[in-house]
Amino acid sequence: MNSFYDIIGHEDVISHMKNAYTLEKVSHAYILEGEEGMGKKMLVNSYGKLLQCEKPDGSKPCNICSSCIQMDTQNHPDVIYLYPTKKTGYGIDDVREQMVSDINIKPYRSKYKIYIIDQADTMTIQAQNSILKTIEEPPEYGIFFMLAVNSKKFLPTILSRAVKMTLKPINSSDIESFLISEYGVNMDKAKVLSSFSRGNIGKAIKLQESEIFNNQRNDMVELLDIFINREEYDIMEAVKLLERQKETISELIEILISLIRDVLYYKETQSSSELIHQDIELRIIELSNKVKPERLVKLVKNSYEFMNQQRLHVNFSLSVLTMLTNC
Repeated sequence: MNSFYDIIGHEDVISHMKNAYTLEKVSHAYILEGEEGMGKKMLVNSYGKLLQCEKPDGSKPCNICSSCIQMDTQNHPDVIYLYPTKKTGYGIDDVREQMVSDINIKPYRSKYKIYIIDQADTMTIQAQNSILKTIEEPPEYGIFFMLAVNSKKFLPTILSRAVKMTLKPINSSDIESFLISEYGVNMDKAKVLSSFSRGNIGKAIKLQESEIFNNQRNDMVELLDIFINREEYDIMEAVKLLERQKETISELIEILISLIRDVLYYKETQSSSELIHQDIELRIIELSNKVKPERLVKLVKNSYEFMNQQRLHVNFSLSVLTMLTNC
């Protein structure tokens, strides 16, 4: 069920939406900016549900009218979801066929006709120009929600005509409480998932639902230990380990950097109170006792350079070897 009351955090965005509805100052265009998993879709679905509700109670949808039921099943005839047809994003034909050619058709039954444009920041310049006139001179019933990770990719003319709301990271304690109450996660694991998700509740949920994260973390702890001990044979095995997991290399490097951060933090403070990986505190302490901080700082730098090289399609194995030995 799409409901503001089911959303963790984002109180400022929810307050803005409710006030706009109550004061009848609903904008024709919105940009919701935030990482994947932050709750953009849930927010706009909840807002759309309120806007289309047939029997609202103040700023609350009734949840029982046919419009509310259709919103919950994403089957509302006056709410159109747009998705790019190519991996690279929206081309001009996408927005013309899915929105521009449709906007002049009045709503079937509701006050508004709502367009929810997922991954809107992947629109080409031509696609953005195509919808610009529609946003500049929208029909009275038209509302456009553009969901984006990076609003800087929009044309200034689109930014100037939309209300932009940026989703802020959710408090760690709120994510921990949610994971414990809704998923039965124990406190130690909830703290790890919350810290590693960095305020992104969708990421925290995804991590707790999969054992892949635990396996990846174990591998990165082992790789860090190999790096510290500098055994040549083991380093070659570490290269092979990363080769086998090339498809998830960005996640692995992210975990590795977070582990290095913990080791450096403990080495500097001799405290485990702010560790991300608190459930493996003893392992972090053990690693911190065996390495100089300068080597770890260099490894972090090498890790970022390695990721940049992969975007340029530099030889994978050679890049891993350089990352681990050039310290």
